[in-house]
Amino acid sequence: MIQWCFENFGSRGTLLILCCVTIHMFLATTVIQPVKWHMRRVEITPKEVEANLLLEEHKKITEKMNNTDNGNDEMKEKDGFWQLIRDLLDVKLFRSFTFSMPCVGPSLCIVVDLLFVVFLPQALQQK
Repeated sequence: MIQWCFENFGSRGTLLILCCVTIHMFLATTVIQPVKWHMRRVEITPKEVEANLLLEEHKKITEKMNNTDNGNDEMKEKDGFWQLIRDLLDVKLFRSFTFSMPCVGPSLCIVVDLLFVVFLPQALQQK
């Protein structure tokens, strides 16, 4: 794949493509979520289930009754999208030092290795 990129895009284009691929590690590590978030076991009695169903029906009915078309729907949609992004990406990881280890370490290794492979022939050819 590297050879094909060198033939079609040259050394700068290949470096740019590989750097972009390694930068995706930042996004990939923010999407990693703890298992605790997804493994919740809650025992619910039948009475609680019935009460929850009645509450949900009541909420739906009151929302339909209180729904007014005053233009605030667009703001709710925007808040919903950004809230979804905030929920998917753990923003706290960007501030922690442990986040930088799985991102920056492999990225630097790949970039340094690629720079060595790309610039060594040029340096040897100049002498």
